[in-house]
Amino acid sequence: MQFYHKLYFTFFTLPYVLTDTTVTVRSIENQLVNGVSYETLEAKMGEKYTGPSDRYLLLKNPESGRLEYVIFSVNFNNTTAPPNILKYEDYRDAGGLVFPRVITGYDFENDSTGKIRYQVSFSDVFLVENKKQAVVAN
Repeated sequence: MQFYHKLYFTFFTLPYVLTDTTVTVRSIENQLVNGVSYETLEAKMGEKYTGPSDRYLLLKNPESGRLEYVIFSVNFNNTTAPPNILKYEDYRDAGGLVFPRVITGYDFENDSTGKIRYQVSFSDVFLVENKKQAVVAN
């Protein structure tokens, strides 16, 4: 359970983790998902982050500019692992920062989402003062 708690928290806060100086972010060619072309950023995590993958493709919604999809592979040294895709939805303001209320994982093949694999929702998100360093979500 601890693994999933940390995993969900990591993906929930991913847009803000990208501001860490040990994370490298660069623009790459647009990616298609369900026939829509998304401006895409590639993020590579620094050594301080330990996880199943060190490379994430971040697809920005063409209208809002917000993160809409994250494509990643859970490989644990298995380079043939299929990619996973998460959709970020229903953004809410929490003291001046916005967070997704819903993150949905889908099967992903041939640039298309398939059936829903899982869905996580967050509520009552608030930031604890002290330079907004802490995020609490239920």
